[in-house]
Amino acid sequence: MSNQEIFFPEASEKPPLADPSQNLSTPKSYVTAYFIWLFLGIIGGHRFYLGKWFTGLLYAVSFGFLGVGWLLDFFLIVPMVKSARKKATLQVLSEANVPEEAPLPAWAKESSFFGLLELPFQIMFFLFFPGILVIFAVLLHQIEFAIMIVVLLALVGLLGSFQKTLLQYPFLDKIPALGDAISIVTDLHKFYYNNKPRSFLYYLFYPVSGFIGILFSEKSRIEFKLYLKILGSLLLVLIIDTIFSYSSLYPPHLDWKDAIFIIFLQLIMMFFALLSLVIPMVSTSFQWNLQGRKRTSQFFTFLGLSLAIFFGNLWLPSR
Repeated sequence: MSNQEIFFPEASEKPPLADPSQNLSTPKSYVTAYFIWLFLGIIGGHRFYLGKWFTGLLYAVSFGFLGVGWLLDFFLIVPMVKSARKKATLQVLSEANVPEEAPLPAWAKESSFFGLLELPFQIMFFLFFPGILVIFAVLLHQIEFAIMIVVLLALVGLLGSFQKTLLQYPFLDKIPALGDAISIVTDLHKFYYNNKPRSFLYYLFYPVSGFIGILFSEKSRIEFKLYLKILGSLLLVLIIDTIFSYSSLYPPHLDWKDAIFIIFLQLIMMFFALLSLVIPMVSTSFQWNLQGRKRTSQFFTFLGLSLAIFFGNLWLPSR
């Protein structure tokens, strides 16, 4: 029995064929929706549950629009549940015409004692490391950097459903910029489908282990090139943001040489912070999704996203 069969039994279940008469999922529950609204509604938990990810993210950032939206949702949950049930029914009826996703890769059911040991560290990383980076960004007065972390975390949570989304909406990869991002994700998906991700520690210390790996392994060099596309795009965003925010961050009496030196140090720090966040999180997310743990990946990503936003809002008033 593999690791995911022990901890995540849903990973060992083979999905049924796309038959509308057999592929009936459990409908959204009014009781569950109200329960989540009561305890996690202030950060949009009930909206995530009902499939409203965009407004859920807005609730998480604004604490339910300062509680007003959360209160109003008490009356809106009933129509939202009805809408979610109707949408699920229509999706089931349309799935018969949608090509099936690829089966789990050959390595997905491999068992490893080391895999059992690193699982708690992966979960702790998802839950707390993004929040630590958000506090780090606030200390540097880089609010845009904190927002970037939150957005990246949200995108990681969507990795598990991107393949099915592309099958249903193939025109998405034709959109400028979005098409490039989809291309990177698709290439990473293909790479990890054919090559089992390395240990979590390898990606956690990637600036060292990755450099050693690219010297001796062709697969490591291919993987590095794929991540280089992501990190290069993020670095470009950081540079552009720093240029436009220069006047608000640095006083006019500061010598331009000193300002450039400070900016350079901050860019290096933020780049390595992103490096330490993006690579372990993306590789772990792909590992979980390809092992059939999509719900697990989305669950811990949502918790990590909520904690990161909470830490950011908690720290801002005291600065």
